[in-house]
Amino acid sequence: MANGIVEAINSLNVKVPIVVRMVGVNEDEGRQILADSNLPSANQLSEAVQMAVAAAKGGGA
Repeated sequence: MANGIVEAINSLNVKVPIVVRMVGVNEDEGRQILADSNLPSANQLSEAVQMAVAAAKGGGA
């Protein structure tokens, strides 16, 4: 899933914040793929919400 997200963001030149919840067997690998691609990621849902709100207010992700 993480590879697909990275590819879509890069190929579609996405300019809006993307929030994805990753839970499961390959969660750690997915988080590493996002980190390696310089995409922000959160460990907790509450942290992801804070990041999404900050991005929506123009404070970045």
